Amino acid sequence: MTRASALFWLLLGLLAVLAIDLGLTRLGLWDIMPLIGLGVLLALSMQTFFKPRLMSRQPVLLPLITPVAIGLQFLVLMQLIRIDEYGYLSAFGSLLGLVTLQCYLGIQYGGRISFLVGVALTLVLHSLYLVGRTESSLFQPEEEFLCVGSALAICSVMAMANSFQRGRRDGLAHLYKQQAEQTRLIRRQRQALDLRSRALLEANENLRQVSLSDGLTGVANRRCFDESLHREWFRHTRGTARSGQQRVSDSAERPGLGLLLVDIDAFKAYNDRYGHMAGDDCLCRVAGAIRRATLRLGDLAARYGGEEFAVLLPETTLEGTENVALRVMANIEELNIPHEDSPVASIVTVSIGIAHLGEAPHLEVAAFLGMADQALYQAKNQGRNRIIVRLPA
Repeated sequence: MTRASALFWLLLGLLAVLAIDLGLTRLGLWDIMPLIGLGVLLALSMQTFFKPRLMSRQPVLLPLITPVAIGLQFLVLMQLIRIDEYGYLSAFGSLLGLVTLQCYLGIQYGGRISFLVGVALTLVLHSLYLVGRTESSLFQPEEEFLCVGSALAICSVMAMANSFQRGRRDGLAHLYKQQAEQTRLIRRQRQALDLRSRALLEANENLRQVSLSDGLTGVANRRCFDESLHREWFRHTRGTARSGQQRVSDSAERPGLGLLLVDIDAFKAYNDRYGHMAGDDCLCRVAGAIRRATLRLGDLAARYGGEEFAVLLPETTLEGTENVALRVMANIEELNIPHEDSPVASIVTVSIGIAHLGEAPHLEVAAFLGMADQALYQAKNQGRNRIIVRLPA
């Protein structure tokens, strides 16, 4: 509105210069320029003092200030019409102001409001002309009637243009709103999909953990142990091959792959004496004791089958493997689980077979596992409750 007002007064100044040059007004330039300057000053004051950033603090004042600003400029225009005695300059200035006002009203309120306001102002100016014109006016009634007709035609054409423009703008606004709503919907769907994907990943991870853990004892199951054994075996053999088969004089100080097979002594007799529920509780407590004996994140304690457990110890020396086995036996003895039918002791004990691989000879995983099984078999044959170590030949 401020830009349109400033442009109107500048064009009205140009019309005044042309009207004076063509003799269409009795006013001089110095009679007109103060009013033109006052109109420009009002437009600039609206731009300076009524900016939206200032109105945002008191937004309720903005709809009130706009009509006041238009009314002040209308009063200045009426003063120009009065001193011009309703002449040609007044008529052309009124038509120019009507076009400017139609543009503003059409943008803000649409074609219907702009048409009604334009017709009302045209009738008001026509009434003022009939009441206030003098015999000395250069603008004759026939010409004024033509000017009124032109004003009404301008109102009609501008109303149609404003309606078309407003409808187009409303259509674009509706389209933008639909696009924004679709974007918001897509964003929500994407967020929901991300949440579902995250939940699915968590469910898959939980399912994987369940599939790799023993349902009774909570330690790793046989499947997890087999996968870990093959993985660590491959890593160990590859790492030893890259190191160029560097030998260490003392095999106990040679980092390698350690394996423990742990068997609960006379567990069948325990089940027969105390029952299967007590046997399950014994398995859980023994599994916890074995798991507490492993101190590193890479170590794996698993249920191998029945009353047998396995402990996989990557990057561990033979001495370190034996220390883990000693901790396993100590932890189980601290449980102090009664076993009156045991041929070894009055509490639950275990036999442990150890296999350790410091280098990577031509040995398969099954043979390495067989070494630990043979060591366990030897420990059980030698009286149980003991540790036997087997090394590759």
